[in-house]
Amino acid sequence: MPKIAERRKVLDGRAEVITYSRDESAWYYREPDGSGGYRQRRLKEALSEADAVAMAMNVWSEMRTTQQLITSGQVQVKPTRRTKKATVDASIDAFLSEERRRVDAEIISKLSLSSKEFKLRHVSAYLKWKGVAYTQEITETTFDDYVLFRKETTKVNQRNETTVITNWLNWCKKQRQIKPDVAALKLVPSVRVRAEDLMANPPISPEDWRKIHTWIREVFIRESDRVNNHRSPYWRRCFYAFVMTGKNSGLRPKELQSLRWSDVDIISMGPRSSSDNREHLVAEISVRKTKTGEPRQVPANCGTQLAEWFQYQKEYAERHFSSSVSKIWNKNAHVFGNFYNECRPFDYTQYSRCWAFAMRNLELQGHWASYKPYTLYSLRSSFVDDKLMQDTPIAVLSMMTGHDPKILMKHYSRLDVLRKSRDLTKLPIGRKKVQKKVIELF
Repeated sequence: MPKIAERRKVLDGRAEVITYSRDESAWYYREPDGSGGYRQRRLKEALSEADAVAMAMNVWSEMRTTQQLITSGQVQVKPTRRTKKATVDASIDAFLSEERRRVDAEIISKLSLSSKEFKLRHVSAYLKWKGVAYTQEITETTFDDYVLFRKETTKVNQRNETTVITNWLNWCKKQRQIKPDVAALKLVPSVRVRAEDLMANPPISPEDWRKIHTWIREVFIRESDRVNNHRSPYWRRCFYAFVMTGKNSGLRPKELQSLRWSDVDIISMGPRSSSDNREHLVAEISVRKTKTGEPRQVPANCGTQLAEWFQYQKEYAERHFSSSVSKIWNKNAHVFGNFYNECRPFDYTQYSRCWAFAMRNLELQGHWASYKPYTLYSLRSSFVDDKLMQDTPIAVLSMMTGHDPKILMKHYSRLDVLRKSRDLTKLPIGRKKVQKKVIELF
């Protein structure tokens, strides 16, 4: 039952006026119905307890009249639909089955479905921990301890999980799998995400990035060259190209996994400089499968790494596969594909484990505004920070990253402005006094 905030007996104790915690401004008249339950009516014109008490007698009279009409058969009452009995696991499976149909209809993405499946596993485990086997057993306080149950994860993850829980519970309400008096209440706690909680994927400082880049290229890759199994060098070079593309394009890891060679154009921009004749290659990337559903284009300074990776893939296919490999490795193949899985992308957990291995082998300072370790998503945060330090317009950066401009503005609060110490602390030496000349209009 909903929690009562205030209660006042009326009509010599035969009834009462109450207000609920969910909305203490709304007053109700309530009386026993003789079967262990209550009849109640909303007092819409009552603005205070005194108003509710004054209206009690009139409501009592109206309800007597209504009851007489029902008894005489002049008024028909619509029967209340009964709640359907369903186990928690069966309800979740049915909900996900409906979500799969929405995927088939291209209403939501497969990524959204897999995310919901993963999050609802925690929900199932939590309800078993609470001893809730059926959806009808869910009450107003069932999910009060969910944040405590998931205390090991980040606030952002907790918030995302409670959003999925709300989606599932709303579906349960439509299917009448939750009691009507419970369905009208707020069942899921709110998770407050602070500014420091958004630093779960801190940008990589230039000093730490040099260490990471050097270790992957000089240690991680070269170690694999001494292994007899040719799959190890392939995977490690794939990981290097994956990291470099993420750092220089700002693509999300899932977007990198979905990237195909048909989405990438390698453009030659001529010599790097007047004294360096090496070719400067730029990658123009068309991101079709995005988190927001809006495709975007990204010019990225990782053309050289992608060109090297393409050449390595080509030589690898010629060395270890027959000419029939062209059926799976062509312009529509995934950029970071696995030849031994029909060029499908490597699993995300393989990238995250490899990244964690790199972090354990390096002594890094970390970001100045966060105690959180670097993650694969830190590559995207680093791209945003680098572009902001280069004074890239917010509108352009928003189109490149798919971020809302408001989110990009939050990055300013954690920028390492010490990287611009020289520019911000220039002495006013050699500056000429500005001479202003007023132009007379009349």
